[in-house]
Amino acid sequence: MWTILKDNIGKDLSRVTMPLYFNDPTGMCQRPACVGEYCYMIEIASSKKEPEARMAYVVAYASTLLNTLETMINKPFNPLLGETYELIGENFRYFAE
Repeated sequence: MWTILKDNIGKDLSRVTMPLYFNDPTGMCQRPACVGEYCYMIEIASSKKEPEARMAYVVAYASTLLNTLETMINKPFNPLLGETYELIGENFRYFAE
């Protein structure tokens, strides 16, 4: 990365070609679906009677979100015209176009 920055200092950034490995392999349509992938944990938490068990499920759900955000540090690919993504869970359906 340093060599790319060093070679392009002072150049017009709209003309600089960025390497492909700077992008995330997931697409822009797929990225928001990661938030709802583990939403069943919230439903389980709402059915529990003990507050400690509810808190454990909520913390587990929050930690999955943090793990998801930690791995998504690169820019995702832009969607192509007509590209779709669908994720179907037990009580969750996500569709993006």
